[in-house]
Formats: sequence, structure tokens, C-alpha cells
Amino acid sequence: MIGKRKAIWFLLVISLIVWSFLFFILNMSFSSSVKSSVSPALKTDGYLGENIVYDSKTGSYWWIFSDRTDKTIKLARSSNLISWEIDNVVIAENADSACLRRFGGIWYVFYGSENKIWMICSNVINSNYSSSVLILECGKNIEDWDYVSVSDPDIIWSDGLYYLFYTGVSKNSTYRIGYAVSNTPREKYVKNMENPILIGSSFWDFSWNSGKNKASNPHVEKIGDNFIIQHTACSISNRSWNIGFAMSKDLKTFVSSKNPVITGKNSDWSSEGVMRGGLFKVNDKWYMSYAGYKVGDEYGKSGINVIDLDNLLKSKLFE
Repeated sequence: MIGKRKAIWFLLVISLIVWSFLFFILNMSFSSSVKSSVSPALKTDGYLGENIVYDSKTGSYWWIFSDRTDKTIKLARSSNLISWEIDNVVIAENADSACLRRFGGIWYVFYGSENKIWMICSNVINSNYSSSVLILECGKNIEDWDYVSVSDPDIIWSDGLYYLFYTGVSKNSTYRIGYAVSNTPREKYVKNMENPILIGSSFWDFSWNSGKNKASNPHVEKIGDNFIIQHTACSISNRSWNIGFAMSKDLKTFVSSKNPVITGKNSDWSSEGVMRGGLFKVNDKWYMSYAGYKVGDEYGKSGINVIDLDNLLKSKLFE
């Protein structure tokens, strides 16, 4: 009888140690390589910033964003990346998660709506956009990784093809990133047969991107021979969203940042998480746009950071 009691107490002590260890792991904080902005650049609640581009015709920077207050895609304009003026033109209605790109002198807006991805284009960055064209749909089989929705598009041109990166959501609400290709930016894209390409870490890996929702909001730049994918993920511990990078030469083998690049924890307005946004370069300096939220925010706000991208990609963060 005494032996059984000792065994029970031993198991209880071991269990307590294990659960204490797991509690510590599950609630650990991940350091970020970039300090979050002290204040948001787009201060209006509900404006979730995507990527930023420069237009030589207007002599302005343009920031495309999703206005969660009325479910539209709009633009903000700035001459200095500090003071922003919201443009009154609605680029797309009943839409979310957009990106703004220029190919061959034409401006293209790609966005999510009705769980599909659409494209519109114009010769002028903030007006006269064409009728919407459907370019990507959900998977047709219930077991497909993108069966529920496709969203968060971003497109780059590389080696004669247009690469459409996007978030797919499965029937069990798991988020992944994949891509599709086309010979032109304005027609339907063909999905990569090896999708998804970014799925985060395993559930028990305890890394910053090992949560249930593992990878979403891709924004991609081609730097040298490498695809740099800025994306959002959440850890198994703190369920807030963080932003990190993944790097690949062939979109098959990836090196991911060990920690998130930015967490938002040191900033009041983004203390509960950061997401979306994109990289952009001005002269020799890299910037990162992103959206953040805190407790009490109904939708969130958006900010901009300077980032030493070249040195960051060579740092121990990617070893």
C-alpha cells in the first residue's frame, strides 16, 4: 500500500513539473528584431494597411488598405511617409486584403472578396479602374487546403511568370500559404501542385509560428535569387499575431526566421498583435508596413517601420 502511495505521489510530482514546464513554454514571449512604431501612421480605427508603392506621375507614396468599417479597399497618399491623407476614391467594394502593384506601366489591384481573389487595373493609380476579373478560386474538394477561402493576394514577376501568393483556409480553419502562376497578371492563375508552401512549425515545436493558424498574409519581394516572404503567424503560447520572414530560392525549401521580425508588444496601439503589410524600398532604405491592434480596438490601426533588411537576412535569425 505504501509503495502504491509513493508511486502515486511520484506521478503527481512529475506531472506537476511537466505542466509547470509546459505552462512556461506556452506563455513564453518571443523577441522581435524590429521595434514597433510608437504611434500608428494611419491612425483611423479600421484601416488595415497593406503594401506601399511610389507613383512618379503623382509624385506621391500610396498605401493601399482595407477599410473594415465599410468593407472597401481605399488608398492613402503621402509625400514623406509621415503625414497621410485618405483618398476618397473607393477602389473596390465588399472587399478585403488587397495589394497594389505596377507591371508594364499599368497599376493592378488584387483583392479578396466572396472567398475568391479578383483583379482590377488602371493607367492611373487612384482612379478609372476596370471591372473586376476573377483570377483565383477556392479548392473544389472538401479536403483541399484552400477549400473554404482564398485571400491576401500578392503578386510579383520573376523569370517570365507572374507569381500570385495567397492565403488558403481549410475546412478546419487552418491557414496556409501557397502560390499560383500565370503568363499575364490579368487572367486566371494555375495553382502550384505542391501547395501549400508555408505551413508554420509543428504544434509542439513551441516556436513563434506553431499556433493553430500557422501562416497567412503573404507579401513577397525577390531580392537577388531569393524570394523573401513576409507573413503573419501566431504562436502556440500567446495567441496574438506576429510577423516574420521566410526565404527560398526555389519555393520548395525554406529558411524561416527563428523569431518573429516584429511582435508589436512594445507599442500600445499594436500590443495584442501585428499582421498584414509589406516591404518596400526607398533609395537604399527598406521599410515595413503593417497593421496592429490592441484590446478595445474594434478593427485595428496601421504603422510603418524602418528595417535593416539586408543585414537581417544575413543574421543568426536565419541560421
